Amino acid sequence: MTTTKLLTIPEFANATGISENLARAIVKRGEVPSIQVGRRRRVDSRWVEKWTALANPPIAGSAPEMTL
Repeated sequence: MTTTKLLTIPEFANATGISENLARAIVKRGEVPSIQVGRRRRVDSRWVEKWTALANPPIAGSAPEMTL
């Protein structure tokens, strides 16, 4: 069984280098897959890793797929 770390919105913002306000907005719009935990949203850390790799691909055209 694999354990996945779920990031808070501030952790997601910090990991991606965007503002918390922008992070909240894109999560709210559904542009970033998130999970409802109680009354709060969480972002899967595996998705963040793929998203940041896509923003800085090592070789042109080698960006990873965005599905988990």
